[in-house]
Amino acid sequence: MCTNGVNIGQFDQMIEQISDHIKLERRWTHRLAHQAEDAGFEKAHHKMHEAQALLDEALAMLDEAKDLLEEDAEDASGVKVARFSVAMPVDLLERFDDLVERRGVAKNRSEAVRDLVRDALIEEECATPDSSVFGSLTIAYDHHANDLQEKLHSIQHHHCDAVISTMHVHLDAHFCLEVIILKGKMALVQEIADMILGCKGVKNGRLVVTKIDEHM
Repeated sequence: MCTNGVNIGQFDQMIEQISDHIKLERRWTHRLAHQAEDAGFEKAHHKMHEAQALLDEALAMLDEAKDLLEEDAEDASGVKVARFSVAMPVDLLERFDDLVERRGVAKNRSEAVRDLVRDALIEEECATPDSSVFGSLTIAYDHHANDLQEKLHSIQHHHCDAVISTMHVHLDAHFCLEVIILKGKMALVQEIADMILGCKGVKNGRLVVTKIDEHM
């Protein structure tokens, strides 16, 4: 979507730049408020807190403007959106804003919250044994261990329908790293992972699962 040569993505980035400046000013205001309190400047301390509240309000309004831009884009694609408010302690919000900032200019509070909701829902769905999932099993093992590679190959060949791909890396003269991509019902993927992780000679490993949900 484009208006006078400026698209929604560009508007979003410009709003994000303004937000970054305000966040910086808010940090300084917060710091000065504490310094004023420590110095016994009660009136200045009170006004600095009022200024901090105004900056918080400005950030919220900018977030709202970004949400409206997203709604414009989502309306054009036919996706319905709903808005809600969240109350949390100021210190927790500051840490959350730091997280959003680390995720880059393409993210804002709304998108970060959506990411967290998607992660929580997918994690819950993947915990269901009958759920169809994709898994990444990463293992480190000693390739000198007796019959280990034969056991690993036997397990994977026995479940060839569930094993999509593997990647093998030599770490040093003794140890190897292997990444096994799996698909299928969660119960089966977990069973395969448990069999591989239980092999003598496998030093450590971890299964990470996810799934595709077009409605998220």
